[in-house]
Amino acid sequence: IVYVNAGWRECAATNGARSETAWGGENYLDHCCAAQDPSRDGRRAGEGVRDVLAGRRPGFEMEYPCDAPGKQRWCRMIVVPLASGAGAVVMHMDETVAHATRKALESATAGLDDTVASRTRALRQAGHELEMFMHTVPHDLRTPLRTIASFGELVAAAVSASANEQTKNYLQRMSSAAVRMNGYLDELLTLSHLARGGIMVRPVDLTQLAREIGLDLAARAPD
Repeated sequence: IVYVNAGWRECAATNGARSETAWGGENYLDHCCAAQDPSRDGRRAGEGVRDVLAGRRPGFEMEYPCDAPGKQRWCRMIVVPLASGAGAVVMHMDETVAHATRKALESATAGLDDTVASRTRALRQAGHELEMFMHTVPHDLRTPLRTIASFGELVAAAVSASANEQTKNYLQRMSSAAVRMNGYLDELLTLSHLARGGIMVRPVDLTQLAREIGLDLAARAPD
């Protein structure tokens, strides 16, 4: 270690190093290899420095825990070779805030992934239930609709000779509504089939569609 700056001296003093030298003049690699840590960060740091000094790497960088008394701390080590090739600059920077931010972001991302997956499953389930509903309802409603239409026809036939215009109009509107409802059920059944397969695109005459809606509204409320 040829030179250390004020930041290194302050860090060394905080961590109990000899403040008069802060390891200046000592072999940095010996300190790396002598580090007693289960994660082997010291040996990894020493290997990175050796590789840079030997020209096997253009640089080296690693993050490692560096707890101070009463404080959890993370640092980042960066090794850059000197242009002369006669050594390297080793920098240690406090990475505690960035490390905590990154971990919080990773945790939030993992939670978001779980939320998206859960909601995707819920949407698929809801889509399946809606598909079953659209397929079942038309069949369930077809029978009572036929009953209404049939009884309407019987009533119309029974009173055709004596019914006044208003009664005939009511019966006609009931019959038209039954036919219209039957068409809705056919369309709902078609929609359920489309949900199971691909979507077929075709031109739609909006003018004719608007005209049919207008006639339908006029028939429902002639006044």
